[in-house]
Amino acid sequence: MAHITVMIYFKKVLLTQPDKDQVAKAIRKVSLKRNNPLDFTSSRMLAGTDKRFFGSEGKKSTNFTRIRYSIEDLLPKLIINFSKDPNHQFYKVRLSFISSVAFCFLSVMLLAVLALLYKNHDGIEVLAYMALFYSIFILLILLEIRLTDKAIQSVVNTSLQASTSI
Repeated sequence: MAHITVMIYFKKVLLTQPDKDQVAKAIRKVSLKRNNPLDFTSSRMLAGTDKRFFGSEGKKSTNFTRIRYSIEDLLPKLIINFSKDPNHQFYKVRLSFISSVAFCFLSVMLLAVLALLYKNHDGIEVLAYMALFYSIFILLILLEIRLTDKAIQSVVNTSLQASTSI
């Protein structure tokens, strides 16, 4: 039986210097391995470890997600995908399944409120609340992207410094 999954990647990061294998290797060094898909596993961890990511390896790709601490549970979870295809010199970023469902739910609710407002010209307060929730969720996604980008840059820079000091 074929297993079909559809994941929407919203960010692609081209890698020139250092290349994809170096970045993936650097992240792998500071990752804890998970055998289950990262979409449905907790990315929470208590402080006190030098690990920064959870990783899961598949046949076609390796996925990582940033380890988050208790207060960061409110942030949507991102999955970073490194293809094993040597021709792909980039990695892709997407929301986890649960974060994608939350994003779709908020989007549908916002569209429903807009449609209702268009028909009845009543309910501007509901639209304001929906727009506020939607905006907050988008801001949380952007914050998580920034935190994840910083973590990746930090890991890569540390790895490059370690390799040049040898």
